[in-house]
Amino acid sequence: MISQMTWSRSATTPFQRLVPSVSSHGRSFATTTKLHRTESRSTVNQIYEPQNKPLPTLQPKHIASGTSYTDQHRVPEWDDATIEATLQQHCMMAWGAQNAMLPNVAKTMRKGDGCYLYDSNGKRYIDFSSQAVCVNFGHTIPASVKQAIDEQLESVSYLYGGVAAHEIRARLCALLSEVCPGDINGFLFPSSGSEANEAAIRMARKYTGRKKIFSRYRSYHGGTLGSLAMTGDSRRFDVDKDIAGFVKFLDPFPMFFQWSNTACEDEISEKALQALHE
Repeated sequence: MISQMTWSRSATTPFQRLVPSVSSHGRSFATTTKLHRTESRSTVNQIYEPQNKPLPTLQPKHIASGTSYTDQHRVPEWDDATIEATLQQHCMMAWGAQNAMLPNVAKTMRKGDGCYLYDSNGKRYIDFSSQAVCVNFGHTIPASVKQAIDEQLESVSYLYGGVAAHEIRARLCALLSEVCPGDINGFLFPSSGSEANEAAIRMARKYTGRKKIFSRYRSYHGGTLGSLAMTGDSRRFDVDKDIAGFVKFLDPFPMFFQWSNTACEDEISEKALQALHE
């Protein structure tokens, strides 16, 4: 079996983590390595390691506490300090510990242009992630796209696909059927990648009659229940322990460990297959 990652840290003690390696059949293939660090705390680790603090006790509030809003909402533009303080107090971060993520990762951006984002001081950042692969056009929207959005808002601003249809969806389905390879000619339009993977899980199970879903360690498939269970990211270890039907396997990914002391691809592939068999 694969042991869950465990972390320990202090100012003088090296970090420890469990890193997968392959051994013979029937035995665990996890080995401990140490990462020596001079600083007292790793920003990356404190963002992603599980938070085992006890949950706070919720205290009832007077019913009148939520019946009015403050004058700050009349201010045309908030400064960075107000934004960060408000987020710290009221916004939950999706993929990390809040106290570590807000000051170290979630920078306040004021402008986007092409593949760049700019903060309040005009510092430029390359948006390598395209905001989780959601703005592949970049942050400068072409005039034709703006015009198409405006025209659609003027005609029909929103339709729920379960009760209404529209020409745009029909046109997109037809276009996709013409440019996609093979017999890929049916299309579902979910709202996110996670929702798309949930649909894929349901369709695969329905079609095959089988329940097991295989996925890789060091993978990401989404944050909803099924796609999170399919994810190999260590951040999900303490939230999906009781979800059945999802099996992880190791792949020949060389960043954190070696499958072989040689560079022989055949040997590496064979050991990867042995791990999948186990």
